[in-house]
Amino acid sequence: PKPFEFILGQGNLIQAWEQGMMGFREGGIREITVPAEFGFGKEGMDGKVAPDAAIVYELELLKTGEPTTTKPGAKKSRRILYRIKKDN
Repeated sequence: PKPFEFILGQGNLIQAWEQGMMGFREGGIREITVPAEFGFGKEGMDGKVAPDAAIVYELELLKTGEPTTTKPGAKKSRRILYRIKKDN
């Protein structure tokens, strides 16, 4: 899978990921389980995620660094590059 980059703390991710990334260190691998109510809920997602299904992600944190841009008024946060190892 292609690595994905985001800035933690700016609301670009679902809340479960924002919380699950706290304390994550470079080179680490972490499993994050997103309950249905915090993921795709009763609707699911286009045949890829069943209705009312939890989603399990295994993430590898590749690199952190200073963000290149931030939203006005956002607290200082870290740029994070990660790869999804698997998702169910």
